[in-house]
Amino acid sequence: MTYTDKMEDKEATFHAEQISDEDINMILQRYTGGSEFVVIRKTLKPLKTPGMLGSYATLEISFLDSKGAESTQSFFVKFLPTIDSQADFAKGIGAFTKEVFVYELLERFQKEGVSTVTNVVPKFYLGKANECLILEHLAVEGYKTLDKHSVLDYDTVLTVLNALANFHANTIAFEEKQGDSILNTYGPGLVETYFADDDDFINKRGIEASIAGIIREIDIFQFPIKLNSGKNFKEVAKDVCYQIWNLVKPSKQYRNVLTHGDIWSSNILMKADENRRNVCKFVDYQQSRYTPPSQDVLAFIFFTTTRSFRAKHLYEVLGVYYSYLEKYLKVLGVDPKKVLPFSEFMDSCEEQKAFAIVATAIYFQIILLEDGVFDEYCNRENRDTLFLEDRGLLVEDYVEKDLKYKSRLRDSIQDLKDYCELL
Repeated sequence: MTYTDKMEDKEATFHAEQISDEDINMILQRYTGGSEFVVIRKTLKPLKTPGMLGSYATLEISFLDSKGAESTQSFFVKFLPTIDSQADFAKGIGAFTKEVFVYELLERFQKEGVSTVTNVVPKFYLGKANECLILEHLAVEGYKTLDKHSVLDYDTVLTVLNALANFHANTIAFEEKQGDSILNTYGPGLVETYFADDDDFINKRGIEASIAGIIREIDIFQFPIKLNSGKNFKEVAKDVCYQIWNLVKPSKQYRNVLTHGDIWSSNILMKADENRRNVCKFVDYQQSRYTPPSQDVLAFIFFTTTRSFRAKHLYEVLGVYYSYLEKYLKVLGVDPKKVLPFSEFMDSCEEQKAFAIVATAIYFQIILLEDGVFDEYCNRENRDTLFLEDRGLLVEDYVEKDLKYKSRLRDSIQDLKDYCELL
């Protein structure tokens, strides 16, 4: 193989060292389905919008095919974050290891004929734990990331729920074919990477700081200390928040599947298909786990819709999701009533509502910050206090600078209060 390299800047030159000649060959073999090609050059172009747990680039590979025709193909590359503290965090929680595991597991599904999932995930070309992932470049294919600051309308919610049902159905079909759960077969790969409750887990303090922030937000947004029952809102809220440690563990009561674990707007890419219908694909599987599908469904709805939307449509769209799940299970040769009856699904939704409400309140503190603000806080001298002791201090510092942020965080605490009132 011979080629010339073209790197766009120093960062790209550094990352290029993580993509070897052997890797380039592997990527093209998987892309072309053969080995008769000659690589001419590769170009690595950093993308300007990094994620919290990754930095991104476009890899362009120009090559001659078996007939001597030259082609250039673009791939999406995810590297570790460029900020050391974020890179250490990503490695510490096992984010890249989990994501490589998920893509490889989904390939096992496909080899067993469980393949409708290919419609909702990008094609996987190469994964190197704690180094890089190389995937189908969805932006080149016309997909666009949803705006994290905008809430979703009814039709968009149904589009995503349809794709989620497809994603979830594949685990059930695979397990029915194998006669065993993926937890029993691939358990080590499903270890929790965000809400693990081990004392030495790198994110334990971060979650505790988020919960401390939620309690502080009760004061920031001037909620009454007493619930209608007379109970102390802060005490009840804290108890509810700490349920999250158990809710992320595989359920012993309800059917579990491979869940996405982080299904919010920035991890959903959408485009119109040839029939002008919106379709979507999911990215970023760094928090995937083995839990009831209702966890993804409720979390997605709470992350991306308004309180008024949920008051009007929540149970309606849960029913629509289940109808989609029935459809995909039947396509995959599985009887929905035998593996996940509707009543069981709805019961699990009531249980997972606590996860959705707490996760929303935790995530919104960080994910709704304007681009660049998160990095600014990461570089402050008091960053350990802000991120590892009480994230309410960050909220307090920023909340009046961004009215959309303020409104959505306040709504997340109102949801928590409404839930606590029922206990």
